Amino acid sequence: ERLGAAYGFVPSADFIHAPFDVQKTEAPRRLCLILSAPRSGSTMLCDALRLNAGYVAHEYFQPEYYLPLFADRCGCVRNGKLDAQAFANALVQRRTGPDGTLAINLHARHLWAFEAIAPFLPDLPTEVFILRRADLVAQAVSLFIAATTGQWSAHFVATGAVSYDYDSIAGHLHNVAIDNALNPLFA
Repeated sequence: ERLGAAYGFVPSADFIHAPFDVQKTEAPRRLCLILSAPRSGSTMLCDALRLNAGYVAHEYFQPEYYLPLFADRCGCVRNGKLDAQAFANALVQRRTGPDGTLAINLHARHLWAFEAIAPFLPDLPTEVFILRRADLVAQAVSLFIAATTGQWSAHFVATGAVSYDYDSIAGHLHNVAIDNALNPLFA
């Protein structure tokens, strides 16, 4: 049921889909972790990395949509459960860039999933980048709009209208602050 919802929700232009898999895979030589929060500009950064460096950083460990979609299409589900080794192998094989970089965009709330699968990834030199948006109020408003409408990027179809709500925006601001506070703890 969740997987069907994910396939129905995530547009075909999203980086999680097969057209964005790397065609020529080099052995991974480094791991790049981008620690970010929703609406921080991380997808824009990931697109710039894809266009300029040839590797596809993405939220592979986001448990609602991206992790199940990638796992399903890469055959990483065995008897209804995620095969962590197969998932790690699929990331390495399909998403290591031409320079040997495997890049992953992580939000603080996805770290538990990453930590469960990280032992199955190759032991690589790791670079950690912490991405923060300067205007946290604008970030919270953007997060509220995306969560309310379902339009997380221009590729997503809006499923609702915006009716601004101070308490909801304040809640998103609080969550963004928590994500920003947690990210350096994992660096």
